[in-house]
Amino acid sequence: MTADGSKRYVLDLRRFNKHVVKNTYPRPIPQEQFDRLHGAKWFISLDAIQGFLQRMLDAKSRLKMAFTTPDGKFCMNRLPFGFINSPEEFQNMMDDILGVLRNTIVLVYIDDVLVYAGTFEELLRRFILVLQRAQQFGLMFKLKKC
Repeated sequence: MTADGSKRYVLDLRRFNKHVVKNTYPRPIPQEQFDRLHGAKWFISLDAIQGFLQRMLDAKSRLKMAFTTPDGKFCMNRLPFGFINSPEEFQNMMDDILGVLRNTIVLVYIDDVLVYAGTFEELLRRFILVLQRAQQFGLMFKLKKC
C-alpha cells in the first residue's frame, strides 16, 4: 500500500530474468563522459521521474510481463524496475530523445542527465534545448533536481 492507500505491485523478476536474452545496448563509459566536460564551468543535473516507468512497453512485451495476484491478472504497461534489460532499454530511449544533443551539450547515463557549458548564458540556452526535447517526447524530470 502507498501513503494514499492505493495498491502498488512490486514484481520479483529474478526467475523471469534468467530466461531473458540480455540486451547489449551500450551504456556510456563514465570516463569518456567525464572527458567531454573539459572547459565546462556550469552544470545542471536532471533526473528522470521514476525513470523506467516513463518507457511504454510494446504489446508483445506487455504479454510477457503478465502476472497474477489474488486480485486478478495484470500486465505491465511500462518498463519495470528489476527487469534485467531495463537499464539498456531506458538508455536507448534517452539516447533517442536526446541523441542530437548527446555528448555535445548534454551527457546521459540511464535516467541521469547533465547539461554543461562554459558560461552561464550558454548553460541556460542548452537547458532550454534539453527541456524542449523532453517536452516533445513527454520525458519528465524531478522538479527538486531541476
